[in-house]
Amino acid sequence: MRHYLTLVIFFLSAFVLSANGQNVTIVNHFKGDTTGRGLEGFRLSGSEQHSIIINYYEPAEKSDLDRLSELVGASLNFYIDQSVEISNGKIRLKRPQKEMIKEMNEIVQSAIKYYNFTEKENFNGFSKEIENKIGGLERLDFDSSPFATQASDAGSKKRLQYYFVQKELNDLKLMANLEVGNYSNTSLLVYAGSDAASIDAATRDSLLKLLEYDPGATLDPIQINYSQATKSMLSATDHSTLGALTTSANPHDFNEKVIQMLEQNNNRLETMQSQIDDLRAEQLRQFQAQQDKTNAQVQSQLDDLRAMIVELVKMNSGSAIASTGPEIFIDPNRGKGTVLNVPNLIDIYFPKGGTQLNTESKLALNEVVDILARNTSLNVVITGYADKTGSAVTNLLISQERAREVKKFMTASGLEASRFVTRYLGDSSSVSENANDRKVVLEFVTR
Repeated sequence: MRHYLTLVIFFLSAFVLSANGQNVTIVNHFKGDTTGRGLEGFRLSGSEQHSIIINYYEPAEKSDLDRLSELVGASLNFYIDQSVEISNGKIRLKRPQKEMIKEMNEIVQSAIKYYNFTEKENFNGFSKEIENKIGGLERLDFDSSPFATQASDAGSKKRLQYYFVQKELNDLKLMANLEVGNYSNTSLLVYAGSDAASIDAATRDSLLKLLEYDPGATLDPIQINYSQATKSMLSATDHSTLGALTTSANPHDFNEKVIQMLEQNNNRLETMQSQIDDLRAEQLRQFQAQQDKTNAQVQSQLDDLRAMIVELVKMNSGSAIASTGPEIFIDPNRGKGTVLNVPNLIDIYFPKGGTQLNTESKLALNEVVDILARNTSLNVVITGYADKTGSAVTNLLISQERAREVKKFMTASGLEASRFVTRYLGDSSSVSENANDRKVVLEFVTR
């Protein structure tokens, strides 16, 4: 995408070439006037026809900058490693400090030329901080560093000396790479394309006149024709007056008035805050009353639904769930004790070959979940069964899956898995293909 960065075309770099008898003017289009010369000094040479070529540049792509950073980073890191010697935790420079800076600058400039970038601003070299960092390498003292206190013997001291030196070298590499990255992100452009146009002598003269415009020149007067009424109004005498501004003769009186106004404002704010607090309290009270009413209604509906499920259990319809065996009594002093009578056994029935819970089974299991939640002293033994449909191995697997499905539903409701014991007996208790043997039996046991 071409970036048209300014409305006015800056003739930043121009030179004249001979092509087909015409003068060719090439204009490099950058963001702003990077030459610092302004519009002065750039003129189209005299010719009847001109071909103007405008080169457009845009910021380099991230992938190009990443490749440049990778190349420069690897080169700088290698150069730094090859320019120092390490002995007994101390660093000695193989080259003078000034020479190292010069050669590091050349590495960066060579990489920029290699990738054919256009520099909006030249790379002026590494900063003073980099020079100081290089100069400080030879003054490093391991014995005065925090690493020295961690050395317990000669071997650990040698290792720590190595880590200490590498840390300082890595800091230098990081600083150098950051400066190169900041420069490349803001100053490197790539060629995006060109536009060419031919202009005649008249257009050329207009451009030259525009370039020769003097912003400090006196403007030509503009003739304005006023109506007679406007002229009369402008020439009339101004009789308007501004009332005298009265001020307190005593600055102390003025200060007193300011203090009084502030106190009045504070009183108003305190009154408003009190009213807001009262309103919030009333809203909270109304909300709590409404919430209590809603909770009571929901609890009543839950109680009615629970009663309906219990009746379904006792009816033993045979379609989904049945209650068998005597009911057990839960001591109200154990657990939460909110349910006093619990069926000893509950049967959950499945369709032929099925292992998924239907809606009726889930409603029944929700009642079981409620019973277990209210009575923490209860555990459940879950036993899966199957009828004589299919082979014994298949029936065993079906009974296992049915038992797992029931346990999965119970634990997903928030009950601990440790409260359930799962068994599966296949068709061992069945004598034929019948619906009564396609079930899972839940047996309540007390701890």
